[in-house]
Order: sequence, then structure tokens, then C-alpha cells
Amino acid sequence: MRVPHSEDFPVIIGSIILCNSLKGAKNLFWLMCVLSTASLLFFIHFNTAYQPGAYFLMTSRFWEMGAGSLLFLFLYNRKSFLHDYLKKLPAGIAILCLLAIMFVPSQFIVFVTIACVLLTAIAITSLRPQTKIFNLLTQPQVVFIGLISYSLYLWHWAVIVLSKLTVGINLWTFPIQLLCIVLASLASYYWVEKPFRHKQWSNSQGKSIVYGITAYGMATVLLIGLLSSPARALYTGSKNQQKPDNISEKKSVIVQDKKQGNIILIGDSHANHYKAMVEQVAEELRMNSKVVAINATIFPTMDYSSSVGGMTLAKNQNNNKTLNKRVYNQINRLDPQENNIIILSSYLAYYFGQPRIGTRRYERINYYLESGVTENPQDALLRWLKELKKFAQDNQNTKIVVMFPTPEMPDLYPLDLCTQEWFRRKPSDKCFVKMEREELTKKNEKFTIILRREIESIPNLVAFDPFALLCPQSEKYCHAVQDNQRLYSDENHLTLQATDKIRDNFLQFLQRLTKEGFSRHST
Repeated sequence: MRVPHSEDFPVIIGSIILCNSLKGAKNLFWLMCVLSTASLLFFIHFNTAYQPGAYFLMTSRFWEMGAGSLLFLFLYNRKSFLHDYLKKLPAGIAILCLLAIMFVPSQFIVFVTIACVLLTAIAITSLRPQTKIFNLLTQPQVVFIGLISYSLYLWHWAVIVLSKLTVGINLWTFPIQLLCIVLASLASYYWVEKPFRHKQWSNSQGKSIVYGITAYGMATVLLIGLLSSPARALYTGSKNQQKPDNISEKKSVIVQDKKQGNIILIGDSHANHYKAMVEQVAEELRMNSKVVAINATIFPTMDYSSSVGGMTLAKNQNNNKTLNKRVYNQINRLDPQENNIIILSSYLAYYFGQPRIGTRRYERINYYLESGVTENPQDALLRWLKELKKFAQDNQNTKIVVMFPTPEMPDLYPLDLCTQEWFRRKPSDKCFVKMEREELTKKNEKFTIILRREIESIPNLVAFDPFALLCPQSEKYCHAVQDNQRLYSDENHLTLQATDKIRDNFLQFLQRLTKEGFSRHST
């Protein structure tokens, strides 16, 4: 009914072995059981520790291919009681369950994937001739879709991605994009897949292997060439496009100039998006500015992992170690006789806010104690606050500012997909996201109340809340775009235009931090 996928190769290999020896079937069965079980355990583990690995690594996907081989062996052994039982099940129920499971949230990816494999196996086993579902699946049109299914699999995503990066996907473009997928798949099937699949490459297996390696090599060279060729000029972006001037996560930026004090900005990527603003404010206050930030690393540091986000515990711990080393290296250089300010800015809404929204809506964070035991989010917040208070007490001669969360714009397209291009005359509606102010404030209300209470108990610890500067209390909605200015580079990172709206208030805020105040730099 369809072209064999790579998942079908174990079935083919199993068929060859069975044709030679019944003993080969038994050996294959136990071999596939062991390998598939190990692969399934890898799949479950990587979905917890590093989800991209669960999807892309062969070791964590082999069990799905092994299921095809085991299914063949199961169907071959028609004496099995289970075989007779499954044959009596209506295949339509398994297929309906397959359709229904597509609507299960991706946070249950392990359950969904295993269920899809099992339901597919049950549907194949229980499919019987002269039934309605059998007659439906053997219709010429359905069979043809099966024949070109591999080409559809190869080309549909390419068309979708290119469409999203260029003209967008909407009701007007969808029919054209669907037609492109079908035409590309048909061309691939008739001109590439079918001829090459039936072609007699060589009478020698060795030569066939050489041909295959050569083809892989040519494809690799082609891909590398496309990455560096003049064709990249076709997508250059708008000339007036502005992005946050974020620093590298691997370096600290230091302005070496003897002035009246120091400002150190510490945190994750949410410290980076304040970099330009802090440098400007420091210049106004005649202070040195230093930025120490590592993406996805909160300060004070805490051990956590997020499988969907691709953050393993080992990677997080390495980031924590690096960030702590750099932070205390900068703090130890401070002169206690000078006016020193430490600004802490991290994506607190991600670490402690509930529910998470946008593309992170299904992310689950695991928090860890030093012993490696996990703890619940509430206890993790309290432990982080304890570390924050300790950090403030250890640096009593320094004012420490905690930046509160800014509004989030869930599912907002990044800047690259919203700039006007020759091929994209009108950006998508997802470039102009707005959210109800009340919904956003309630999302973070629980942890911000606790955070504010703890901050008020420490003399040198203060809070700066930029939320109202980006989303005034008089407004019902918070907007990603205001006065034709894009305030967000993605769902939660600010642009230079956004930090410009915060800068003056932040400057006045810092001027009030010390008893003697700061003198403004004359321009």
C-alpha cells in the first residue's frame, strides 16, 4: 500500500532470515526484543533529560523500527493465542484512537508515541478483508497516498518551513502550499524514488555501497555550499531591522574607566536584553558597567533541568559553575568605598510563574537539591529566595536591584518572520500579539508577592518593576507593538525600543538608591 520507509527495513530483513531458517526467526525475535527494550528505555530517559535527543538520536528511535520487525514475527507465528485474539478486534477502533491521540498535549509525548506505535500494530494485525475499514484503506486513491507517503513525508515540512519564513501560512496561501507539497511529492516519487528504487545499481554489493557513500558525500557538499553561497542574499532582512544587541553568553563586558562607581548586571538572557540600557544609564551616572550573563541560568543559581527546553542537569550545573565564578570574580574587584550596584535580571516568569505560556506552555522544570533529589516548584522558589537573601547579606555595602518580570507575548513570531520583504508584503497577525493585562499579572502574582515581601525585609535589596512602563495600568491589553515600534524580539525578550521606554525611570530609580545620590554626566 505504500513505499517502505526506513522503519520497514527490519521487517524486510526479518523476512529474509525467516526464509532461510526458522531458527533465524527465534534469534531475530530475542535480538529485537532486547534491542527494542533498550532503545525504549533510552527514549523515555532522553524525553526527561534531553528531548531533542529523544527525537533525533537513532538509539532512542530504534524501538519504533524494531516494532515493525517484531510485528512481522508476530504475524508469522499464526499459532499464537494473542494473534487470534487481536484478529477479532475491530481495526476501526484502533484507527479512531490514533486520530484522537493527535489532540493529546505534547507534554505527554512519551505516552503518545508509545500509544501510536501500539495502536498502529493493533490496526495492522486486526485488519481483515471484506470489512468497511479494509475496503476504505484499499481504495485506489488511498493506496496511491500510501505509495507516495515517503515523498510526502520528505517534502511537506520543507514547504511548511519555507512558507513560514517567507509568505506566511494563512487561508489564502494554504491551497497553494498544499499544491506545492503534492507536486513536489509526485515529482520526487516518479523521478527519484521509483526509478532509483527499481534500478539495478550494480551486480556487486561493494560497488553499490560505494555508490551510496558517494551520493551521501555529494549531498553533504551541496548542503555546505547552500549555507555559504550567494543564494543567502535572497533573504537579507529589512535594512532598518533592529535587534537587541545581546552580548555573548561566554564573555563579561567591562568598560575600563575610573569613574564614580560600578554597576554589575547579572543573570540570563533577560540580563542581556538590558545590556544597552544599563550601559547608557551607567554613562549618565558616571559609573563603570559590567555584564555577566549566561543564557538560561538564573542567579542566584539553582539546579534544574527542562527536557522540552533541552536543558540537562549536567549542562545547567556547568552553567551555574561558570556563572558563579565570573560573578564573584567581578564582585571581588569592587571597591567598597565606591557606589556599587548589582542588578539581577532573570526570566523569573519562566522559572517560577504558572502557567507557562506560548511555546513554553508544555515545558516542565525539574528542580534539584544538592543531593540530587527533586523538589516541588514552591519549595524551589523558597530556597532560591533564601539564596537571594544570603547573597544580599554577604554584600551589605552594595545595593542589589531585582528586576521584576515584564509582560510576555505568547506565540509571537520572532523578528526575522515579521520584517517586510520582497516576498512578504504583509507580516502575519502573530507579529502583532496582544495579551490581557489582568491575565499576565495573575500569572506571576503568586511568586511576585512572595518575592516583594522578602525583598522588603533586607535593607540593601530593592525591586524595580518595569511592567507598567511597557503595559500601563490604564490599558486592558499589553501589546507587542506600540506606536509602530516592536517591543519584543520574541515571546519574552525586549528590543532596544522597549528598553528605551524603561530607561529614564530606571535612571531616576538608581539615583535614589544611595543617600548621597549620583551626579549626572553633562553631555
